[in-house]
Amino acid sequence: MLPALLSAIRRDLDGIVAPELASAEARTTAAMISELLAYLTVWQRDMPGQVAPLTRSQADALASLDALDLPRTATLEDGELDSDIPGGLPDYDRLARALDRELATLDTATLDAAAIPAIEKAVGADLMLFDREASLLGGEREQASSRLASSDPRVSAERLTVFAREVFPADIGAEVSGVTRLSGFGLNDVFRLTLTSGIGRSRDLVLRRDPPIRLGTNGAAEEFRLLSLLSAAGFPVAEPLWLEADSGVLGRPFMLSAAVEGTADLDEWSGDEEARAEVPLALARMLGRLHGLDRRVLLSAGLRPDADPAEQLRAAIASWRDRWLEYRPHPSPTLQAAFQWLLGHVPPRRAPAALIHGDLDQGNVLVRDGRIAAVLDWEFAHLGDPAEDLVACRSWIETLLPWGEFVAAYQSAGGRPPGEESLQFCALWREVRSAVCCSLAWRAFLDGTSPVLRLAYQGIPLYRRHVREAAEQLRGLWAHGRPATALDPVERTHS
Repeated sequence: MLPALLSAIRRDLDGIVAPELASAEARTTAAMISELLAYLTVWQRDMPGQVAPLTRSQADALASLDALDLPRTATLEDGELDSDIPGGLPDYDRLARALDRELATLDTATLDAAAIPAIEKAVGADLMLFDREASLLGGEREQASSRLASSDPRVSAERLTVFAREVFPADIGAEVSGVTRLSGFGLNDVFRLTLTSGIGRSRDLVLRRDPPIRLGTNGAAEEFRLLSLLSAAGFPVAEPLWLEADSGVLGRPFMLSAAVEGTADLDEWSGDEEARAEVPLALARMLGRLHGLDRRVLLSAGLRPDADPAEQLRAAIASWRDRWLEYRPHPSPTLQAAFQWLLGHVPPRRAPAALIHGDLDQGNVLVRDGRIAAVLDWEFAHLGDPAEDLVACRSWIETLLPWGEFVAAYQSAGGRPPGEESLQFCALWREVRSAVCCSLAWRAFLDGTSPVLRLAYQGIPLYRRHVREAAEQLRGLWAHGRPATALDPVERTHS
């Protein structure tokens, strides 16, 4: 695990961080960090496999020195610190110390030509380590790139140009350029690119490709269908342009949509007083409309609005639990307990299930000129309880606007505020689902499916954050008199 993590850190340091550094000192420091990371990667991953040839060379050199019939000086005192030789090479370290002692005790004043070959062997054994390191270091960057490429078919301007000329015939002589991976979390690959026609007309597009392991409810096909419906209904979403279901083009299905300008960084737009009020209120009104969509509209999107909402939610939770049990890299008593509690306490709901965005974090709301330009990332959209969306956005909305004003705007647009029981349930469910996503992302990193740094970040600090929050919420629910029988075993479902 550690070598893959170090390699991913170094790749992003070199490819993303270093090019953006302005000062010479910062660039030099980044270069030093990168080289140190390369050494650590090689030591952890590759050097233990070099033990046999290295120690054979040392033993041969040691035998040659022992065979010399030369005067010796007194043994030197050992004032060294612990060895800096990689931990996987204890035999090399032991023999290196023995060679050092032999050379240190030779009386150099009496050395003759016959002793030189033995000393050369000792020096050669020492240099072999550095030669092996240099060879491995030279291939480290190439290996890291090939590991990523093998699990991530390259999205190149050349390949996309061929594709664009087939699917956008109106853009005669189209050329694709400026293909750039967009940063963010999750397994989805998201790229921005520019499509220029032969007559010079340019437009920016976003390519969103299915992940190697699906985390959300929707793949490219489902999200494309949903965005088509929402765009036609006037919701602020990116205009969907093309769905490619053939995995042969880029390794996995993907969709293209029109790029939307704006920022998802709260700090960049929240300083404007008008935007601080307008963006949250506009989001509240949008959610009121979304949660109140007519069943005929939902049916046209392939959804099942007539199914029992509580049973739909219970089935979704069971499905997520099964996915976690199948792919988790390690067990978690907290998540196991949380899943049992959730499955035993699905709140009853009389109103029909509503269309839910499912991941209404501030990073999924794109703002331009003080207005919502688009709500992004509908991969978790599903039929469910509106409390899910309200819980997801409440923490950041309350930094901008009193929650009561948000709820009032939500109601004015047709939304029905959920009860406290639903809000508590959905708050725990959100943390559990987020922890599962992080766990599956970490699995994809560890097994080489997608060895990119953001997945390691999800799998280590973000995973712990969500599991800790789930544990605290469980404690709170138990402290308020929820029945302990929620931890009784629940039969595993398969979906």
